[in-house]
Amino acid sequence: MSTSHTVTCECGFSSYVNAGGTREKYLKECFFPHYCKQCGIVNVNTASKTIKCTSCNSTDIVAYGTNELSDYKNKEVIPAIQSFSYYAYRYRNFCPSCKKFTLEIEPPSILFD
Repeated sequence: MSTSHTVTCECGFSSYVNAGGTREKYLKECFFPHYCKQCGIVNVNTASKTIKCTSCNSTDIVAYGTNELSDYKNKEVIPAIQSFSYYAYRYRNFCPSCKKFTLEIEPPSILFD
């Protein structure tokens, strides 16, 4: 199962991210949003042998939901986005535009398989 999410920030930044994969490519393609210092927020195939940015091929990337990109002082109960062992909550995520922890991950707007 794959989900599509809108991510927004109070600074005006907005983008779309995906989590998961499809039955057709199970264990070959499984995406989750990561931060790349060169490209910003990108969908990364976490099922590949080398986790890298899908835009510039950099391996210097970090998954959303980690302590580096998410400021969870009061953790929510249910993650907003999840794919296997990767997950992130809705609020207090790092915005690639303003560099503050004000990025919000909306609940899924599209589910597909």
